[in-house]
Amino acid sequence: MDPDFEPRTTPLSPDEKIRLRSLMQEQIEDAVAQFGLLCQTTVKEDDNHVSVYTTVNFPLSNEAPRDFAAKAAAVGIPEDCYGKTVVHKTKVLKIVDVNLRAQKYPVEMLDTISGKRWRYPAHLVVTLLTQQEAK
Repeated sequence: MDPDFEPRTTPLSPDEKIRLRSLMQEQIEDAVAQFGLLCQTTVKEDDNHVSVYTTVNFPLSNEAPRDFAAKAAAVGIPEDCYGKTVVHKTKVLKIVDVNLRAQKYPVEMLDTISGKRWRYPAHLVVTLLTQQEAK
């Protein structure tokens, strides 16, 4: 910060607040876009504060984590199923992780359309993979 900086003492006008919000959003989104990433910014304000919340979507690695095969075998799904895509109801899901502590729903899957993570039971994942291979 500039050593000669002096904070403003007068309140911002409504137009200045709008301009400041849009400028902040644009600059954040432009900075993130330089890395080829997508982001979503949300701005909340009250009389004295403007808060900017930024969500950056990082791409997943195509390589399976080192421990994925062991965790998959422990819950009873194929060891090579990391990154495979299956369809359940209307969702297109990609297998991304196994949580050994989750007894009922250990398989984590990513909805390829919305980006939301879902947890599924291992037996259902095996069924979906079998159906997918049969097609």
